[in-house]
Amino acid sequence: MPVMLEKTYRAFIAAHVPEEQAADAAAELAGYEDHFARIEKRLVQMDGRINLLTWMVGFNLAMMVAVLFKVFGR
Repeated sequence: MPVMLEKTYRAFIAAHVPEEQAADAAAELAGYEDHFARIEKRLVQMDGRINLLTWMVGFNLAMMVAVLFKVFGR
């Protein structure tokens, strides 16, 4: 039997849903937990990339200002 949410399965049974349908529905809902974990992992990776890009743009801006001061400064 696939992994399923036991409390959800019991709730379906208590609502007089046929046992096979209750098991299928509970197993399908259990699959969403893995889906959300994968989305969270991708969001953490994107956050790291955005942080890196922020530092790169800041460094680029600082170097550009330094070059402009060197060129147009006295």
